[in-house]
Amino acid sequence: MLTTAHQLQHCPECGAALPAATEMAQRCAECGFSYAADSVVFRPARPWRIYLLFAAALAILPGLLSFLETTLARLERPTPLQTLFAAAAIILLVWCGRRLRVLLEPNRYVAITPSGVAARTPRITARLGWHEMREITLRGSIPLIYRHANEPPVLLEWVFDPGEVDLFRAELQNVSRRWAQQVIPWRDAQFRSDLD
Repeated sequence: MLTTAHQLQHCPECGAALPAATEMAQRCAECGFSYAADSVVFRPARPWRIYLLFAAALAILPGLLSFLETTLARLERPTPLQTLFAAAAIILLVWCGRRLRVLLEPNRYVAITPSGVAARTPRITARLGWHEMREITLRGSIPLIYRHANEPPVLLEWVFDPGEVDLFRAELQNVSRRWAQQVIPWRDAQFRSDLD
């Protein structure tokens, strides 16, 4: 979900109230988050379909586990199919728990600011200056920022809604032209072998 600087009332990093954006670069008084009138912030929309899918999976899971428990209690030795079914139920439970934790993570965002790109995902919190970014490519449909000097790339996952990556690319090019007098190269390769 795209938020323009004119709609930005609170800092995406710390939640403090922000003065209205102007053409000049400004900073959050609490954490130093940089923003201006052309800044944009991407946040994930609340995917209610995914929440409903997880709720359905979690509602079915106790019944599956109960069925497995009664079935296994009647047998001295479970069949390979029953063992496989039990393992699948456990894997489903773990997968649902991890994905739900990610979806409920507050304050996930990617911001294009006068000083570069700021991001908070479930795995990273990063502020990348314009001079630090070498190029951007895609890993599947997720932007991946490569840095200069052998530092690990930054994967911007679990933030963009479908169709927003192209908008992120266009906004990144526009803002980087103004503030860094350069355009960060964007490679259309879908996968690179030097990923971590």
